[in-house]
Amino acid sequence: MAVSVVLSARLEMIDLFVYRAGGDAAVHATALYEVTGPDGLPFTYPPIAALLFAPLAVLPLLTAKIVLTCASLAALVRVCWLSVAGPSRRRGRRAAVLVLLALCMEPVHATLGFGQVNLLVMWLVVEDVSSAVGRRFGGVLTGIAGAIKLVPTGFVLLYLAAGRRRDAVRTAATFVGAAAIGVLLPYAAAWQYWTDLAYQPDRVGGVTYLGNQSLYGVLARAADGQPPGWLWLPIAVALVGAACHIATQLWQCDLRLAATCVVGFAMLAASPISWTHHWVWFVPAVGTLWQVRRARRAAIILLATIIAATATYAVWWLGPLSDVFGSHTTLVEPVLGAVYLLLGLAYIVVMMFEPDPQQIWHRAAVVPRPERTRHGADVVP
Repeated sequence: MAVSVVLSARLEMIDLFVYRAGGDAAVHATALYEVTGPDGLPFTYPPIAALLFAPLAVLPLLTAKIVLTCASLAALVRVCWLSVAGPSRRRGRRAAVLVLLALCMEPVHATLGFGQVNLLVMWLVVEDVSSAVGRRFGGVLTGIAGAIKLVPTGFVLLYLAAGRRRDAVRTAATFVGAAAIGVLLPYAAAWQYWTDLAYQPDRVGGVTYLGNQSLYGVLARAADGQPPGWLWLPIAVALVGAACHIATQLWQCDLRLAATCVVGFAMLAASPISWTHHWVWFVPAVGTLWQVRRARRAAIILLATIIAATATYAVWWLGPLSDVFGSHTTLVEPVLGAVYLLLGLAYIVVMMFEPDPQQIWHRAAVVPRPERTRHGADVVP
């Protein structure tokens, strides 16, 4: 990890420049959605995110690179610790192995190399679902993650599926509160963002680009452009619905992180844009696959495949390198060009068999359902 910090000084980290441009707009109250990074990349995040990025704009560039890299690596270590189980000494060894494996994965490389915040966003959600922040504040960190990048707001569905309605409310309230603060900021152009820019996937990047590993991107490459909404939307909705059902059963068996990864992969698949560096969820997924019991053989095969595919940059060298915008010369390339999507779907399928039906039935039988009084209060007998 020390090597990663040293190398960060030499990395271009183009997305960090975008964060700094947004943070500079927040500091100087200039038009947020007119600023760009040195490569012409626009600021594509909610208005409140620019305020959170302001410290990166104030710091010297080299310091900002080191700070972001150190914060990302710290988040990675914490996620790896939360992703494994066992006595402290054994857990420490497992977490160390997972950290080393994670540092070999392309999504982690890309996140660090581009100067992205994906590891920090993932940590906020993982920390939240682990209940390390306490039930009183459950959902708040997820709401903050959604205020930085919109996709984590989908974890509201996880809390609802798990029966944690208060956490879902706190997630939504935190997100809405952050959005409301953004409306009040002088630089924000919040109306422009929430009524227009937030719904333009092309503004984030070309949807047919091979780096877009979402269902929408795969269908767009197959259709040589924009996929028909009648095809993409029903599949995406059905996938998210199925993932929430599987996550409910996993949560009932105390497999919270596995449930979170299932919903996380479903949200990445359903989002119009899911760049390869967004798929850092492979890190906790590998940690949970280590601990699978009921579909052990399939889990080990998938674990090895995830590590091999991400460590060898398979999404790039097995894809159509001659045209990374998706024209295919063989029947194999479209499949290999969707390798992250397929691995995410495979994880959902493997985890579908992990919940123990007897354990779910036992919990449903012994946990009393709240009864409603005349005054609407919940009473547990």
